[in-house]
Amino acid sequence: MGKLLIFTKKQRQNSNEKEKNMKKLKNVSLISILAMTFGAAMVLTSCGEKLKDEPLNAKMVADYTKEAEDHKEMFASGSKGYSWENGEPFNVWWKAENVSYENKKLSLSLSEMTEKEKVWDAETETFVDAVAEYYGAEERSEHYYGYGDFQVRMKPSKVKGTASTFFTCTGPYDVWYNSETGEVERANDHDEIDIEFLGKDTTKVQFNYFANGVGGHEYMYSLGFDASKEFHDYGFRWTENDITWFVDQKPVYKVKRADIKKGEEWPEDPGRMVMNYWCGTQKASAWMGAFEDDYSGHAEYEWVKASSEQFPDPASSKPVLPPNPGDELDVPTEGWVDIDYSSYDGWGMYDVSKENGIQISHTGDMSGYKCSGMSLANSYKWVKFHVKNNEDVAADLRIDVKKEGGAGAIEAVSPANETVSYDATEKAAMIHLEANEETDVVLKIKEEVVNQMVVFLNSTGSGLSTKGNITITGLQGIVSEVTPGPEPIVEEGILVNETLVAFESTTYTMTYAEDNSTMDVQYESISGQGYTNLEGNIASIVGENDTIGFQVTNLGEEVSKIRIDIMCNPGEGTPYTNGGTSEGKNDFCNVSATVEGALEYGNDYDYTGGDWVKVSPQETATVSIQFTKGVGAKSIKLFIDSSTWDDASVHTNGHLRFANMTLSVHEGGDQPVGDEWTAMDLSSFDGWGSYTVVKENSSQVEIKHDTARDLYACCGADITLGTYNVVKVKVANRGSEVARVKIAIKNNNNATSAITSATIDGTPVDYVEYGALATIEPGSTVEYVMHIDVAQNADKFVVSFNSEGEGTNPATGDIVIFDAFYQVAE
Repeated sequence: MGKLLIFTKKQRQNSNEKEKNMKKLKNVSLISILAMTFGAAMVLTSCGEKLKDEPLNAKMVADYTKEAEDHKEMFASGSKGYSWENGEPFNVWWKAENVSYENKKLSLSLSEMTEKEKVWDAETETFVDAVAEYYGAEERSEHYYGYGDFQVRMKPSKVKGTASTFFTCTGPYDVWYNSETGEVERANDHDEIDIEFLGKDTTKVQFNYFANGVGGHEYMYSLGFDASKEFHDYGFRWTENDITWFVDQKPVYKVKRADIKKGEEWPEDPGRMVMNYWCGTQKASAWMGAFEDDYSGHAEYEWVKASSEQFPDPASSKPVLPPNPGDELDVPTEGWVDIDYSSYDGWGMYDVSKENGIQISHTGDMSGYKCSGMSLANSYKWVKFHVKNNEDVAADLRIDVKKEGGAGAIEAVSPANETVSYDATEKAAMIHLEANEETDVVLKIKEEVVNQMVVFLNSTGSGLSTKGNITITGLQGIVSEVTPGPEPIVEEGILVNETLVAFESTTYTMTYAEDNSTMDVQYESISGQGYTNLEGNIASIVGENDTIGFQVTNLGEEVSKIRIDIMCNPGEGTPYTNGGTSEGKNDFCNVSATVEGALEYGNDYDYTGGDWVKVSPQETATVSIQFTKGVGAKSIKLFIDSSTWDDASVHTNGHLRFANMTLSVHEGGDQPVGDEWTAMDLSSFDGWGSYTVVKENSSQVEIKHDTARDLYACCGADITLGTYNVVKVKVANRGSEVARVKIAIKNNNNATSAITSATIDGTPVDYVEYGALATIEPGSTVEYVMHIDVAQNADKFVVSFNSEGEGTNPATGDIVIFDAFYQVAE
């Protein structure tokens, strides 16, 4: 999520190696997201059979009760010169200093993040604060492990809002390279097998697994003891046919491959062994409890064992390519001119002085691809400079010359030796300077427009110093014959209320019809969990409008999912609540959606996402999104095949066409219709223990359930009718099953309804003694109009949802009640 955000905001990378460094665990530790959403669903059980598996038979891999040599297989995340944050629901950035080896054990701890880490936002091309608010700790194995026995001796933390874990994991960030070309040949699936303790109740342990990115196999096992009190043995046996989890060498739960659901896969790719300790975000609090700045707890481990053979890191398949393509550089001797470096800036990362050349320095950890740089007034085909290390410790640099926001453009470097080398994947110069060492560097640039030079100091390798100080002098270049021409003036965009709106994206390609009536969006490959998007600015034309509509046609060959966010001023958008424990507002202002012609549609209002639709190939969906007025609605953001956190696949060759994009005022809206109607206040709506209720505003509620409802289960709100004797309300079915919805207006002391007659979409309802009942198809909206006997003093608005009728009620459902009004009939 994001972001993954999402975890959504990272420096744009051009190599899979760097992608792995920057997003190492975006998908690795997804062990808890499904549990957070759905609870500990007991699926794929052992059907009550008594397990008789032999005890685990694993050999020691890391023994923390002995010397450092005995656990060298494991390393701390963040100890190799780079670190990362996972994104939702993890509220941590991994920090090596939170991993300690004392008192004959491994200890993982949490600490406060006093100053936010910085990450690169590719959309705004600026560095921004990380999402995470704390530092966590993680230990990982150097090698990868496949089928076999895995065992850990550990003691979890008992701090609410935290998780203590042991698991194996790999994912699409682990890529295999062609031995000759260095190009990526394939990526691993997201396969994972988990043991996880939640600090809020350490008398239980949760087991789970992922296969090709699909989880949802959580099982919560009651231990019969408090695991946080003393060390115990936990583990699992992973074979091609089953997974069996053990506690103190006794088998307690098994999943059989033969029993998994049709279409599901089995974890097969070898993965690293991982142990981590982290706290959750606000949105995870309903599942794991709210973290309350309690740093007293530790996840502790004595040893790790495995019987599997050790497999290499996929990254090791990347061949060592020649430092320079082609022959020895023939460096020109004429044509050199001084390069203006007055624009050089530390970009919030480094201290920069420009009194005598460019002096770049830092004190503190620079992990995570931090850089500084300057704009180039001319496009150059050669650049040269002298660089000196002013510190008594070694320094590592990476130099990029490129177009701003684009890929590296360096073609070769001179000299090519141990000090100066060429990274063919990044198209960058790599410089290693020992203490007080200095060298001359020449860069050959591709014949293309470049306008930026970027320097990474001690931020791209392993084992780097927390202090650095270099000076670059003698900066000169030979101006390229390729010069940037004037930007073409192109009237591109799609007409929205007669105003041209141009959408922007670094990932998708947009083309517009000659009359600007349509916008085609295409892409070659998009990660299903990449959260890439295109955005159009509508701030100047929103006015009093509160609805945006459009048609979208899928011209591709596969089903496409489109998420639509109407973005507003930060913290002013759609309200969210987390199990009643905390409330806030998102940065988007979607309220509800009406959709026709889609394969499926829904929303993600609780977890920072708007509405979404799925459109089949060669089909057209008509979409209308209502949003909140007066909160600074400013843009429409479209995520195409990129907004599903558990979709690790890559979607290819997508092609969508958007048409008839229009802003309007919602019919009915949150205002009375004419002078005769008064809006009904639904702010007291409650699920009454039977349903999950999200109150999006005072006149709209969403009602959900994810298990079959008891007969006549209901929910509702307190109302004051007074002399009003007509009620009308709309109900939209957002679920995937037919919904049976009965609405009653009644006195709390009276079982029967006060409704005397009713129509649904204008058709009279024959039987209304206990309420007006409608059957609503998925994606449809109906309107109830009900006449009320005011003499009965009705004070309740009651909804029975999928609870009318025996044996016919679906297990899941999702409806929205909106546009509710009173009237005094003439």
